[in-house]
Amino acid sequence: MNMMAEKIRDRVTIPMVLSQYGYQTSSRKRVPCPIHQGKDPNFCYTDQVYHCWSCGAKGDVIGLVMELFGIGFKPALMKLNHDFCLGLSSERPSYRERQLMAENKRVLKAYGQWKKKKKCAYDGLCAFHRELFRRMAVGEASEEIVAVQGDLEAWLEDNIQEVVQPWI
Repeated sequence: MNMMAEKIRDRVTIPMVLSQYGYQTSSRKRVPCPIHQGKDPNFCYTDQVYHCWSCGAKGDVIGLVMELFGIGFKPALMKLNHDFCLGLSSERPSYRERQLMAENKRVLKAYGQWKKKKKCAYDGLCAFHRELFRRMAVGEASEEIVAVQGDLEAWLEDNIQEVVQPWI
């Protein structure tokens, strides 16, 4: 249920819930409270949470549906899933699906680490490229430095698809 609740919170916003169930919304995000049928705009909301300054009601989209319809947590999840055509399953994932989710999490973590290392290496090569270019600009570069700088620039262009701007 917690995974389903998180998916609902990610996909459904407070303004969507208010509009779906016939309550007004406002660009200022303050309206009369739909929970206690207030007349003044004491109910304020963001995409994720709401708060009524008059009756004290506050919560997220699931809590709002629970309050509006006087239902519990699980029925609110089912109502949101059905009313917003989310197609979420309330069943626990199978062993195979849990293994696949764990493997996907490991792959994404490894990919993130790889990207971080790639950025670190790229930043180091850029700093090296700038230093070589600076030496060339002030006349401190030998033929070997000029050759290395040219090779480095060609490699950056071929492999990173960017040439470091030497004046940065």
